[in-house]
Amino acid sequence: MTTFKKCAEAVGVCTKALVTLDVQTRWNSTYIMLDIAEKYEYAFYRLENDDVAYVTNLASESGGCPNQADWERSRIFVKFLKTFYDATLSFSGSLHVTTNSFFKQLMDIQKALNKWRHNISDPILKKMAANMQVKLNKYWESGAINYLLFVAIYLDPRYKLEYIEFFLNRLYGIDKSKDMSNRLNDLINKLFEHYKVMYPISYESNGSSASSSNNDSQSRAENGEDDDDWDNLFRMNVKKKQRDVQRTELERYLEDGLEDTSHTFNILTWWKGKTNKYHVLSRIARDILSIPVSTVSSESAFSTGGRVLDSFCSSLNPSTVEALICTQNWIKSPKVVDLESELVEVEKLESEFNGLVTIDVGVIAAEFDTITTTTRF
Repeated sequence: MTTFKKCAEAVGVCTKALVTLDVQTRWNSTYIMLDIAEKYEYAFYRLENDDVAYVTNLASESGGCPNQADWERSRIFVKFLKTFYDATLSFSGSLHVTTNSFFKQLMDIQKALNKWRHNISDPILKKMAANMQVKLNKYWESGAINYLLFVAIYLDPRYKLEYIEFFLNRLYGIDKSKDMSNRLNDLINKLFEHYKVMYPISYESNGSSASSSNNDSQSRAENGEDDDDWDNLFRMNVKKKQRDVQRTELERYLEDGLEDTSHTFNILTWWKGKTNKYHVLSRIARDILSIPVSTVSSESAFSTGGRVLDSFCSSLNPSTVEALICTQNWIKSPKVVDLESELVEVEKLESEFNGLVTIDVGVIAAEFDTITTTTRF
């Protein structure tokens, strides 16, 4: 390893990442290994000239040192795996909303597979893409999709329904995408009606005041007290008809313009500011957008691995232990304090402190009297 570091310094490698081996059952570790190794390409060339043992070992185990063709193939694999690696990082995030980002990542994967499947120059990459496409179709056929994921895209003011329909046409064709759009609209309407019952908007006070005002104006107009009241009565009737045919929140939401696709856009903040305008939709967005796309964050938050109860916590109630497990992700300290080891350290400090030279209180008192006497004169 020392020789390799010297070779890396000699060829001017700037990265601080160290080369690692991959785990055969984890493709993401293969991506990380190849991505880092690619940066050390010229260091490996230099090592081939400076270290005979390196050349001998590779010649007997893997068919020799990597050549130019191997590095080209490595770059292709890195590019291929990066698409899936970035999507995995996006899906498994725990500090941002993931429900509304899956569709864009899925489209990026689909576009990459379409490009690679038609790559004539590299048959290996073409075959890999074809195999991945079969896997993708298995899990993302139109009949096997959880449509709540599409509802999350619908509730993203940067995309809405048009974005979904556009990509469904490209992904599944016109006929199948039309059927999927109808199913999505039915689901959204059912959700809206369900939430409208759960969170009704009260118009009683406004309606009663408007009704009383309308009756007063009508009585005054019938008595001939004010001719202008006829005009007011007419306008009130027009407003009443407009309220009767008022657009639903869904219609108003779809008719409003799309928000800019800025990296600083915060969808939760946006819906928080639109609570009064979209009373029911904001409730749906609150519940749908809080669903994580991946189980990685949940498994990490509720994992009990390594958290064995010690003698200080063994008598806790089961409900308390459950609460500690569920809230441990909020604890700032990344490591649970070991009370036993801490107490041992405290005892050591106390013993060391007691072993120090004992201070004679009488001597201090005599010195204090001398100082005060001197100060007086």
